[in-house]
Amino acid sequence: MDHVAHVVNYDMPKVAEDFVHRVGRTGRASRSGVASTFASPEEKGDLRKIERTLRISMQRFRVKEALPQAV
Repeated sequence: MDHVAHVVNYDMPKVAEDFVHRVGRTGRASRSGVASTFASPEEKGDLRKIERTLRISMQRFRVKEALPQAV
């Protein structure tokens, strides 16, 4: 896919290779891009494994709480 500027991972990848594959869709052909990944507190270990494997540090933001779903 060309010209993808932002990728949103709503499902936390379990392994670094999947993470790289997903975020690799941004910033192709010397363009810049952004990838955002949502992770629950229970997935903190998976996130740390990806950071260690890729030797990166991801910026974290806390989402207060989920909004109620529409009926």
